[in-house]
Amino acid sequence: MTAAYRPTITYTSDPLPSPGPQVGCEFFSDLGPLLGESLSFGWADAIEHAELLGLGEWYSVQIRCWVAGSPTLIPGFPRFFDPPQPPFPPVPDVVEEPRLEIYAHRALQFEQAVAELSPPVDQFVGVPTWRAVTSEREYAPITANAGPLWATVRPEFRNVRWDIGDGSPPIVCEGEEVAVVFDPDVPADEQSPGCFHVYKANGVGAVVPMTITATMTWDIWASTSSRPTERLITRVTRQTTFVVDVHELQAVID
Repeated sequence: MTAAYRPTITYTSDPLPSPGPQVGCEFFSDLGPLLGESLSFGWADAIEHAELLGLGEWYSVQIRCWVAGSPTLIPGFPRFFDPPQPPFPPVPDVVEEPRLEIYAHRALQFEQAVAELSPPVDQFVGVPTWRAVTSEREYAPITANAGPLWATVRPEFRNVRWDIGDGSPPIVCEGEEVAVVFDPDVPADEQSPGCFHVYKANGVGAVVPMTITATMTWDIWASTSSRPTERLITRVTRQTTFVVDVHELQAVID
């Protein structure tokens, strides 16, 4: 396992050439009277492994670490951890890339989805309803740096899914079309919606409430000091739900 022996973690938009030694670690699982063999894996895997071994029985996890290339153990190690108190939080003295990736991911802050319709309130059968999401879509990458290690997460906007509320299949909008709004100062025939829906007949004079949900989705890509090629690790969503009344009007022409 490669880790950084440095308790301080900094967050930037890019990896920093942070000084600090690399360390190696070993974990031992102790289940009842039996001492498990050495396991060279990280914090998260050590706890997961111990939980799998425990299954209602007493156990503990021992960690010992040393500076790479030196037989001397790092001061403060070995350590013992008994459930339900894992070694994090607080941040341990030894910080691994997987933990940095988690820290960077948690540092991302996404706004809730903000929807804008045109017409803005009540909707009408047979009239295209413009649908747009006007909240932030683009976010900068975040890097967690610790010692010689770093992990970067980069959000990439994917799409907006509109659940219309009338039983129609969801509408999925991508790219710039998701934020196109109607401009009342521009003639209608000189602009077109990026994302829209037309409600069908619901009964003469009927007023039907429709529950609408707009869901924004981002792909989260990650890279680390030992794995600089990006990989998809998860997706994040933000949504808003609201209700509009859909009217059906009739006109009589003599």
